[in-house]
Amino acid sequence: MTRVVTIWFGCALALQACVIGPAAEKRPANYRSPIDLAVLPGGRFALTANHTTDSASLIDLTEGKVLAEQACGRKPSGIAVSPNGRQAAVSNLWSGTVTLLEIDEATLKAVGEVAVGPLPRGALIAHDGESLYVATSGADEVVQVDWSSRKVKQRWSAPREPRTIALSADGHKLVVASTRSAQVRCWDTRDGKLLWERQIEDGFNLRGLVFTPMARA
Repeated sequence: MTRVVTIWFGCALALQACVIGPAAEKRPANYRSPIDLAVLPGGRFALTANHTTDSASLIDLTEGKVLAEQACGRKPSGIAVSPNGRQAAVSNLWSGTVTLLEIDEATLKAVGEVAVGPLPRGALIAHDGESLYVATSGADEVVQVDWSSRKVKQRWSAPREPRTIALSADGHKLVVASTRSAQVRCWDTRDGKLLWERQIEDGFNLRGLVFTPMARA
């Protein structure tokens, strides 16, 4: 019995040494774990969603430095920027919210937080900046948020576990990919009607989704 206890005690010390060894000591205490990134128009600036610090950072890619950081909800998981680079949204996985941000040169300002449902992930801002679309994977829904009123305008059912969203160039077609069901759905944003639904045979964990130049998903 004494020998067995000695062996396990030695293993525990070895594991402890691995955890607090040189590699662990070099990790910065304020490491932000950026989980998603959006490049602003022009390509010089980028916005990151920082998973472990519950924040978003505005970064100058040319200078290689952080210009601003803004607190968000719990565990940011996705980020979206408007085509004009002045609006941004961060989906907060644990809070069930999206944080709305305004970007003005080197500054980042929170202008609201909207409850959208459990486990929000992918987000997208409409071309006109008036609507925000969010995939709430925990509710199996896609949510449309009115930017000005900060209120949920519409919800579409999208089982199971929707994550990735795409919008056509004219803003009339909204497409979402659901990772668990391997389904892709398309709605008309003008009347909210479902246009079509497709099953990706043998598909699983769907992520990437884009429109072609001809506006066909």
